[in-house]
Amino acid sequence: MRYLIESLPRIGSVGVYVDDVEELVLKELGPKALTVSYRGKHMSLVVKKTISLPVNISLSQNGVPTSFKYNEQGTFTLRLRVRSESVNATDSLAPSSEKFLWDKTQLNEMGAFCFRCLHCDAPVLDSVTNCLKLNNMPSEYWAELMDYWHCHKPDSRDPNISAKYGALKPLLNELLIGESFLETSPATVAGSTEVNDLRVNCSKCGTKLGELTKDGLYKFYKWQLKLYDNSKMCEYLFNPRDDVILQLLSYIRGYSGRYILLSSRQNPNIMLWVFALDIGVSFTDGKNFPQAVKILYTTDASQFDTIKKAHNVHELGVHDTPYTAFVTDLAQNHESLPEAAQKFDIWDTSYLPMP
Repeated sequence: MRYLIESLPRIGSVGVYVDDVEELVLKELGPKALTVSYRGKHMSLVVKKTISLPVNISLSQNGVPTSFKYNEQGTFTLRLRVRSESVNATDSLAPSSEKFLWDKTQLNEMGAFCFRCLHCDAPVLDSVTNCLKLNNMPSEYWAELMDYWHCHKPDSRDPNISAKYGALKPLLNELLIGESFLETSPATVAGSTEVNDLRVNCSKCGTKLGELTKDGLYKFYKWQLKLYDNSKMCEYLFNPRDDVILQLLSYIRGYSGRYILLSSRQNPNIMLWVFALDIGVSFTDGKNFPQAVKILYTTDASQFDTIKKAHNVHELGVHDTPYTAFVTDLAQNHESLPEAAQKFDIWDTSYLPMP
């Protein structure tokens, strides 16, 4: 049994799609789950299954059929109404939150924390010795926005403009927090890191933790660190997949682009169409993403030029590890969808959780 339950916030409904079964019957309908009975293909045993919903639905489905329809593609479909308070009134093509993993708020709530090397556990940054001041970065694309501003400088005598748009230069023991990286001055991490050919390495094991920026700052990749909450004695890891997702979201927020050619040094290019953000989905194997990004993609290089001619395509280069994690999850989730939901024209369809 493969299924997809997708919230459609603009019309206040939920679409349910099921295939690879026979005799599918809706048995129970609750605000957060539905129960069905079905018989697997070439099987005589009738199975009962409860599926979690990504959003709360209305128990009053007045005028809405509550039985599955079967189409020529071999898919059972059902449309349900969403409870009014569950409808997201924001634009589903725009990021809805400025919060992100390991941001200033989260670190301040921890009180005492430490960033350690992912590979050898050596301390790199901590709240006691060298992270005494925290500030969120305004955008992952801050440097590009600054280059644009210097070429299109506004005609204004407002003294606050230079302060607002000047280069970010962290003080000693100040940490700048981006959505997928951290930045600080070399003096702040003296002793715990070393630089070799623009690589910022762990001084204990030599693993690359980040890079030296053109402004002379040390930029650490979150996916190469582990975050330790000293007060709760908890350790947190940053999924490399989220490095790519957050860069996509930051680009969309800054430039309103939707088409991205994703690349890395040792992998083939993949064309992405970020179709919708902040939607709820649940699908096969119990995966439930209350906030997901819907991504259409193709690895067919023969289509790239046609897409570039029709759309403004941004080229995004990422590191091999985040690329592999992102593409692997993209493909696995695609395969979990009902066949009728896997394709849209030339594009493959998939969903990933928003960090």
